[in-house]
Amino acid sequence: MVKKIALITGGTGQIGSYQAQFLLKKNYKVYVTTRKLKLNNNLKKLNIIKKVNIITTSFKNKTEITKIIKSIRPNEIYFYSGISQIANTIKNPKETMFHNYQICKNFINVIKKNLPDCIFFNANSIQIYGNTKKKIKLNNRNFQPNTPYAKAKLKSFLLLQDYRKRFHLKLFNGLFLNTESVLRPKFYVLSKICYFVSKISNKTKKKLPLGNINIKRDWGWCEEYVKIVWKYIQGKPGDFIIGTGKSYSLKQMIKFAFKKYNYEWQKYINIKKNLTRKFEIQNIQADVKDTIKKTGITPKIYGAKLIYKLLHHYQNE
Repeated sequence: MVKKIALITGGTGQIGSYQAQFLLKKNYKVYVTTRKLKLNNNLKKLNIIKKVNIITTSFKNKTEITKIIKSIRPNEIYFYSGISQIANTIKNPKETMFHNYQICKNFINVIKKNLPDCIFFNANSIQIYGNTKKKIKLNNRNFQPNTPYAKAKLKSFLLLQDYRKRFHLKLFNGLFLNTESVLRPKFYVLSKICYFVSKISNKTKKKLPLGNINIKRDWGWCEEYVKIVWKYIQGKPGDFIIGTGKSYSLKQMIKFAFKKYNYEWQKYINIKKNLTRKFEIQNIQADVKDTIKKTGITPKIYGAKLIYKLLHHYQNE
């Protein structure tokens, strides 16, 4: 049986690495791209670095992309590369647009010309909708991107819809809600909190500085999400939301973490107004019923269960 071939851009990031691990278990031949391979990279942490084919590239132009696609002729492409840390995107709006939109556009133009049957998955973000009071549904066209990152992601979202309709390409937009795992860098808020809590001792006097803890998010587990992505893109091309359907405030997640060890969270958290982001989205939640129906996968790790998994990891780190 001929192995399917997958190309994962940004394949050393959190989601890309777990996607590679999942596809290897599905007997795919996996290629991952990275701008620079760090010594302590996620592929190494997952013990799959010798099982994947690594391509070091920055995708500066279509020629570079064409060369790679013609060389490996993938059945599926997972576009996980880009700049996503909000602070960085605000400082570098032009670079953010290039990496999150222009490279994506170059990819689908190369596919259109050279490999029209290839499945292309664009890792998008629910942030294209901005603040929401009700759960977002995909038929909602009320887009309110308020950061360079969200604006770039919206452009790529609409681009794929247009190319899918005009050229009948196998293009998918997956709108991710907050995605967590033990591979996520510790400067992200839940990882930061859980690492701090797991290291508390009787001698701990320092407090953890945080900004707005009243924001609400749908926090889900990365290992579950990569399964959902793969399952969905085996079907009819379209757009879908990747989340748990459950929403918690950051304050609730903090309480889960401290309660696990019977600590009073107020003693260890220092709320600082200057850490509140100017473009902070207050509430993000979405309807994932259609995704669950089409994939048959219901996310099970959220809320306290997600926090406990992070705590367990950092406690044993």
